[in-house]
Amino acid sequence: MTTLFLAGVALCTAFPDVVTDAAVAQQSRTTPKLASDLQSLSWGSLAVGGFFGCGVSGAAVHSFGAQGSYLLISVAPLMLIVAALALSENRLPKKSLNFQFEALLRTLRLFGQTLRDPILWKPALYIYLSQGSLCPDISEAMFFWFTDPVSGPGFNEEFMGLVNAVGYLAMFIGVAGYNYRFRSQTFRKMFLWSQVASSFIGLLDIILVSRVNLRMHIPDRAFVLSDTALTDAISKLKLMPMLVLSAQLCPNGIEGTVFAFLMSVSNFGLTSGSWFGALLLKWLHVQKDDYSRLWLAVLIRSLMRLSPLLFLFLVPDCTVESIKPPNIALPYDLEIEEITKDIELCDKVSVHGSDE
Repeated sequence: MTTLFLAGVALCTAFPDVVTDAAVAQQSRTTPKLASDLQSLSWGSLAVGGFFGCGVSGAAVHSFGAQGSYLLISVAPLMLIVAALALSENRLPKKSLNFQFEALLRTLRLFGQTLRDPILWKPALYIYLSQGSLCPDISEAMFFWFTDPVSGPGFNEEFMGLVNAVGYLAMFIGVAGYNYRFRSQTFRKMFLWSQVASSFIGLLDIILVSRVNLRMHIPDRAFVLSDTALTDAISKLKLMPMLVLSAQLCPNGIEGTVFAFLMSVSNFGLTSGSWFGALLLKWLHVQKDDYSRLWLAVLIRSLMRLSPLLFLFLVPDCTVESIKPPNIALPYDLEIEEITKDIELCDKVSVHGSDE
């Protein structure tokens, strides 16, 4: 039952997320020069909210328990109602509602046509490969090791909340760094160096899990906080060009559909990485009471992060302002223009009626 409720929460969260992504993608296509700014604003806001949320999460779990913490975080989604009321949009005329099913079918056909264009499917394939399908994810094993008082450092809830808060702060720094320093770089160059940096930073975990940091007189907490800050900042430098690229690849008329598809590909890549990581941990016999080969899992994970570079040719070698979206015929655009004219006419009639 708990799983069903959590799945419902994820579903409810996905709807406003897709709407936000569609709006950002649409505006990015309208004004390409602002594409990086829009993504930075979106993810920067997430970083600020996550920083304050994680800052109190550990204390909340410790003080209120699991049920009290869930009750506390359930209040936050109510703020979406305020955000929804602040959005201004025009209602479609009644006569256009009869064409919704036909419009849906046309959207699906256009989406299928878009997928066949190499301009879209090649970057989509790279996004899937780079997000984790080639890189095993062992974060769950690392979490259990962090909280293990015998084999690991034995961190408590408050410190793990602090680690997440530092991660969100580093996320904000990474987003700001991309927007003000690296936005003019080509996509290939950004993916190249962020992937190399991610691999190098991941190797530092070997120092931690092998306890070499203690022999170097570096406390566990200081090492983990520094490592988390570097990892999250680099990951966002890798994520931001992917988001900007995804937004720019969305053709007019089906921005929300294409962007949601690309994000689904990204999420499926992360899920594939977690499956890959579970198989790797099972193969190395890393389990809750035996972390002797965790360092080897960290080494394999870090080296595998370089494997997506073999497929870097799938990414267009251009900047955000010079990329071209898939070229498809959009007969639906004509209907959109007619519907827009009807909306404007309805607005004029309503304004004229109110004046009388």
